[in-house]
Amino acid sequence: MAYYLTIPEIVESEPLLNLSPSPDGVTFSVLIALGDTAVRLLRANANGEHIPLVVLTTDSQILALDSVYVTEVVMGTQADAQITFAAQAVRFI
Repeated sequence: MAYYLTIPEIVESEPLLNLSPSPDGVTFSVLIALGDTAVRLLRANANGEHIPLVVLTTDSQILALDSVYVTEVVMGTQADAQITFAAQAVRFI
């Protein structure tokens, strides 16, 4: 399966290594390669930055996460980063 992360004005079609939704339906964890996007999201987490829209694309659906905060960033040992997003609302497109 192919998964992608899009955040307007930040990144377009960043490949995801993994996508894990939480049972609450509004929290999602993604695994991405270390790079500019991971650093930018680490900064958003540190600053408590509000992100208006995050789009997660899979082979079968597109999820639009509205009014999002990065709640956790964990830099991995395999040149990857786990990013957790908390959204106010999620739309299936």
